[in-house]
Formats: sequence, C-alpha cells, structure tokens
Amino acid sequence: MTTSDSNDSLLPGALELFWRHGFQASSVTRLVHRTELNRHSLYALFGSKWGLAEAALEHYFQVLSDELTAVFRASACEPERLAEAWTRPREGSVLARVRERGCFAESLLAEARTLRPALLTRRGEPHLRLRRALGEALPSAQPARLDLLGALLQQALVPGTVHDLQAALSEAMPSGAPLRRLSTAL
Repeated sequence: MTTSDSNDSLLPGALELFWRHGFQASSVTRLVHRTELNRHSLYALFGSKWGLAEAALEHYFQVLSDELTAVFRASACEPERLAEAWTRPREGSVLARVRERGCFAESLLAEARTLRPALLTRRGEPHLRLRRALGEALPSAQPARLDLLGALLQQALVPGTVHDLQAALSEAMPSGAPLRRLSTAL
C-alpha cells in the first residue's frame, strides 16, 4: 500500500472525527483509534495533528469538488433538478453532512483562527471549489453570473436560508431555461 493509498483510506475517518468533534476535542488517541494508525505512523505521515487536519481539509475539498461536479452533471444544470439535488443530497454524501453539520472548512478554520492563523488563507476555498465546478459545467458563462449562482447555492447549504431554491435559481437564469443551454448567453 502506497502512502497515497494509505492516506486515501484513513483521511475519511480523520475528517469525520474532526468534523464531528472539532480539532481540539479530537485527541491524538482518538485519531489513532479512528484511523487505525499507530502514533508513530501518524506523526511520520503528517508531522502533527494539524498536519493530519490539513490533509483532512484537503480531502474534504476534493470530495466536495467531485460531488459538486457530479450534482451539476446529473441535474443538467436545470433549475428544478439542481434544486432537488442540492436540497436533498444523497445520504452519506459530503453535501448531506454540510447541510446537517455546517461546512467542515468553516468549523476547522474557526478553531484555527487562534491556534493556526496561517490556515486562514484557505477560508474562501469552498466557494472557489463551487465556483470552479460551476465554471466547468458552464464554460461560456460570464464570471458575474457564476459568482451569483455560486453564492446562491452556497447560501442554500444552510437549511432555512433559501426557502425556494428552484424559484431563486430560475430567477437567476433568464426564462428558467437550463443553464447548459444558456451558458453562451450568460
């Protein structure tokens, strides 16, 4: 098993622990148990608990990007289908956990504010990943339109903030037509 394979199998467990309990409450002992690494291996692979947290954050960003791309492709960027996929994400998905618990990046970075200020440079990354996935789904769209749609979808991840996402998406898109067909007009 390569280091990359090993990281791929242990990062979901570390992510889950950090997301559920926070950085400070996730002891090295709990992390060793959850990742099935010994203490020495954890430090050899990641250097520190923060190193593991940063690797878990990168894993979160990658899984989130992959899920966003899949949602945009599966919905064909049609307002009704996109709203449905966004507000009722697949059980166990990162999007479902974001709706339940909030954004992992935001919670980790809130703790990093005083403990690891250098990590705050990654604060806007969830929005950038969302914007990038939208840009891939709509390669000809104007940047301002992508920013508007990205902000709307990001806000809709917080339950109760956007009461009718389908209506909001339709309003953001001229004549409610699928984004894919509109991308050259946006």
